[in-house]
Amino acid sequence: MERFRGIGEARQDMGLAALRRSAAGLAAELRDALSAHGLTVQVIAEPPMSGRAYVSILEPLMEEEVRVIADALREYRGSGRNSLSVGVAEANARSRRYLDFAEQAEQGGCAECRRLKERFSAAVRGDDAEAAEGWRLMLGRHLREQH
Repeated sequence: MERFRGIGEARQDMGLAALRRSAAGLAAELRDALSAHGLTVQVIAEPPMSGRAYVSILEPLMEEEVRVIADALREYRGSGRNSLSVGVAEANARSRRYLDFAEQAEQGGCAECRRLKERFSAAVRGDDAEAAEGWRLMLGRHLREQH
């Protein structure tokens, strides 16, 4: 039993060391970010508590410093995690194009779709399988690129 207790304590020490390194890194990151905005604020790593890393700002902040931090956080919220990533924005654009296409499909499609479908149908009626395949491929390409 004594042997297993030592292993757990070693793991806990490794976990505490990692949390201390994390807190030191976070403190440096926050200090650098504040410095990039022209603020010289003392930020230090705190001892880990409840399995989490903590940092502290050790000095009172002046009004200008608080405004810079508040503005930066507002800007981050507007362009950071809550904003759409490029991939999501592209997917939304594709969905909007699809919805536009769905409306057009109810009306017989866009002019280019109608033209390609007519040529495809004419090729099928004329038993020209090669031409029909070409028109089918062109229609598929048009649908992917435009709708």
